[in-house]
Amino acid sequence: MVRDKDIAHEVVKKIVAGADPTVQLVYNGAKWRSASNNTIFGTQTDWLQTPVHLTINGRRDVFSQRLVNNIAPFLN
Repeated sequence: MVRDKDIAHEVVKKIVAGADPTVQLVYNGAKWRSASNNTIFGTQTDWLQTPVHLTINGRRDVFSQRLVNNIAPFLN
């Protein structure tokens, strides 16, 4: 999971619109795998949808869906 903040949504929207054709940005879906089915999201996927709302240490925060447990993003 990654923190799901407004700036991250703006970056992902730009990537989906074609702003990262060489797949260099960490928020590019082509660098991440879904934990639910272990597939790469792809460059046209807004993988931050649907947000997951959690309370941690008494504070509300928003995260992405669960990702594959990698130390660094998946590189294809």
